[in-house]
Amino acid sequence: MDQQHYKINAPQIVHEVIDGEAIIINLESGNYYSLQHSGSTIWHLIGQGWSTRRIITELSRLYRGTSEDMEQGITELIEELQQENLIIPCDDHAVYPEQRNNEIISDSEKKDFTKPVLESFSDMQDILLLDPIHEVDDSSGWPNPPNDSAE
Repeated sequence: MDQQHYKINAPQIVHEVIDGEAIIINLESGNYYSLQHSGSTIWHLIGQGWSTRRIITELSRLYRGTSEDMEQGITELIEELQQENLIIPCDDHAVYPEQRNNEIISDSEKKDFTKPVLESFSDMQDILLLDPIHEVDDSSGWPNPPNDSAE
C-alpha cells in the first residue's frame, strides 16, 4: 500500500478545501463529508495523485508526531475514504506527478499531528439527490435543463 496512488472518484464526488477544511459531497448517495487539520492535508495530497508513502513523508515534514501514528492515521483514513467510495486506486500516477516542497519548516512551526477524522453527514441527502444537476448530461451542462423537458 505504501506506493499505492489514489484518485478522487469523480464525477460522482465533488469537493473543495476552504480555510483548511475539505468539504466532500457524494452526488450518488447524497452524503457529505468534512475533513479538517491533517485530514484536509491528506485529501489535498490524494487529489494531487501522491502515493501513500509520499503523503506520510510530507505529513512528517508538516506535523509533529511519531511516524507510526501518522502512518496508522493515514492508512485508516484512506481505507475509510475507499469504503465510502470517495477515492479509488489509481495505477496511472504519471498523470499527477508528485511535486516536492523543499520549504524548510522548523519544529516550532509544525502543528501537532492529530489522527484524521472523516465526519459524515446525511441530513441533506434528500436535497442533494433532488438537485437537477444529476439530470443534466455532459453536452448540455449545468445549469441548463435537460432537453427532454415537455412544454
